[in-house]
Amino acid sequence: LSCVVDCTPPTCQIRSVSKIRRFNNVPVYPIGQHEVALFFSEELRESPRLQLRFRKKREETVNLEKLAPKKYRAFFKVDKTLGECDGHFLIQAFDRAGNEGTIITRGDSIRADTIKPNVVRQMRVALMPEGKVRMEWTPAYRKDGTLDKSADRFEVFRTIRELKTVEGLSPYRIVDHQLGIFDWPKADGEYRYAVRVVDRGGNEGPITKWAKTYVDKSPPAAPLNLTVRQTETGVVELSWDPPEGEKPLYYNAYIDDVPIRTIAGLSAMNERIPYN
Repeated sequence: LSCVVDCTPPTCQIRSVSKIRRFNNVPVYPIGQHEVALFFSEELRESPRLQLRFRKKREETVNLEKLAPKKYRAFFKVDKTLGECDGHFLIQAFDRAGNEGTIITRGDSIRADTIKPNVVRQMRVALMPEGKVRMEWTPAYRKDGTLDKSADRFEVFRTIRELKTVEGLSPYRIVDHQLGIFDWPKADGEYRYAVRVVDRGGNEGPITKWAKTYVDKSPPAAPLNLTVRQTETGVVELSWDPPEGEKPLYYNAYIDDVPIRTIAGLSAMNERIPYN
C-alpha cells in the first residue's frame, strides 16, 4: 500500500501579454483593457480566484479563462480616474489535494498611469548645409512651471503638408531621452515637423505646432557666357550672364594657372559676389 502526500500549495506567476513598458521592473498600464496570463505550478482542483486592488479601493474580481491545465488568462480595465497609482493582484487557488495557494512569485505588482504628459514648450527646425535639417525642442513643463518628468520618449512626425491631427500616422522617428535629431530628406521640397511626449504608460501628450523648412540640395546651373579680359591698367575683369532657372544668391570666382575642371581643394579668389 502506498500513498502520495502533497502539502505544497500551488503558486502563480502573472505576465503581461501585450507589449507594456516597465518602470523599476513594474509594468505600467495606460487607460484601456489589458490582458495578463497566469501560470500555476501545478494543476488546480477548480478555477482560481483573482482580484486586483488599486490604492485603498476594494478588491475587484477579475474574470479568468482557462487555456491549458496550468494556464489561465485574465482581462482587467484601467480607467482614467485612477491617475498614477500602484496596484496589486491577489490570488486564491486550490490544488487537487486541497492545498490553498495565495502566493504570486512574479507579477503581483503593477502600476496604472492615466495622466497624459504635457506638450513640448518650444520646438524649432533649422536648415543646415547639404540639405541636412536640425530639429530641437525643450522638455515638457507642467502648468505650475515645474519639469514634467513623466516623459519616456519623444515621437517625431514629418510630413510634406500641415495636418490637423496625427491620428493613424506612424511616427517618423522615436527618440529616447534626447532633445533633438538630425534629418536628411532625400528630395528637395518643403518639410514640416512636429513632436509629442509619450510617458512610461504609453499616454500620448499633445502634438506641438508644425515647424517647416525648405530643403534645397540641388546646385544652381552654371553661369552663362563667361568672358575674361584685361583692362588697360592690367586689371583682369570677369563678366557673365546668370544661369537659367533658379536665381543664385551669390557667386564665387576662382583662378588657377591650369584649366579648372573642378573646384575641389581650391579657394575662391572672390567670395559672395552679389547677384545682380
